[in-house]
Amino acid sequence: MASGGEISLLPWFEEEDKSCEYDQLYEEYTRTSQELQMKHTAIEAFNETIKIFQEQGQTQEKCSKEYLERFGGRAMKKRCRGSC
Repeated sequence: MASGGEISLLPWFEEEDKSCEYDQLYEEYTRTSQELQMKHTAIEAFNETIKIFQEQGQTQEKCSKEYLERFGGRAMKKRCRGSC
């Protein structure tokens, strides 16, 4: 109690300020946490996309080598006969 029998409201206001500050900080924490999760998910998706392109490049290289092994010699001979 304050002097003269009055009830002091100061502790109540301080508690309200702390509660409001806590709510603001908690909202900011939640928003930041969600942003981090979205960015993490985006990075994972990007890494998977890179893997897919690398696999496609390896497959294309393998198919090109196989094609050249099977048909490369014949194609070269046909070109030489036609132009010579």
